[in-house]
Amino acid sequence: VIHWNLHAAEIAGVALSTTSVAVVYAVMVETGLNKTELGKLILAACFVTDLGTVSSVVATRYLLDLAAGPAGAVGGAAVFAAVLADSVTVWPDLLRLARNTAVPHETRRSTVFWLGQAAGDAATRGLTDLVDDTSVAVEVKESAVFALSQRPRDEGVPALIRIARTHRNPELRRKAIFWLGQSEDPRALALFEELLTEDR
Repeated sequence: VIHWNLHAAEIAGVALSTTSVAVVYAVMVETGLNKTELGKLILAACFVTDLGTVSSVVATRYLLDLAAGPAGAVGGAAVFAAVLADSVTVWPDLLRLARNTAVPHETRRSTVFWLGQAAGDAATRGLTDLVDDTSVAVEVKESAVFALSQRPRDEGVPALIRIARTHRNPELRRKAIFWLGQSEDPRALALFEELLTEDR
């Protein structure tokens, strides 16, 4: 990235491996270097070499900040890594990322997928809110419908039934119906019967 030769890169790697990530992170944030590609690379090197010494809260915050940046390819991987963090509740941050139109599209889709894997009713409510939000792109809404299909049946199926019955976008209604068909849930069968008898 900065065109160092092998020996210079090795020296930097050794130096970073013995440097506290908390110190490096604080300096990066204070100087604004964490927003540059070089700063992100240095922070990533610290996390790779000292990840075990960083609290899960600090690591998760860094990864979510990285995901919110403009680098789309990195964003999805950062979201995945943040979701794996132990003892950190990430779904509120995932909802913010999914709604943020400045975040690259692929990162937002990945965020919605992992949001669907998050535990709790609040994640399901957040996904249904995304589907109903008029400022959210259709592709992100489609990801939210898929994520709802991955929720436990008692959470996801009622939300998908509501979308299938009432959502204004016919494509989203079709997606909800498709995923309901995969659920093998009796409530989905009842909805199909209701929809088919309406058409007669």
